[in-house]
Amino acid sequence: MKKVLAILCLSVFLTGCELFGGGVRTETVYKPVFPPAALTAPCTTEKPESITLGELIIIQQNTISQCNAQLRAIREWRERQEAP
Repeated sequence: MKKVLAILCLSVFLTGCELFGGGVRTETVYKPVFPPAALTAPCTTEKPESITLGELIIIQQNTISQCNAQLRAIREWRERQEAP
């Protein structure tokens, strides 16, 4: 008899006491996740005073490569976050 009473009480407590109307409420909170600040730092576009056209092209190519690397890192980070 004690075992039956213990099992009955235990089952009532383990079901969240729904029999007494005190159900558990849950709330979902949306918290956005942003990329790390190091990946979103702006690319520099400084231009030296005395520069030739060839040097300017090289600087611009390096700047574009730097920005592409940042964007690639952000895309890879996003893909890792979205992967199951």
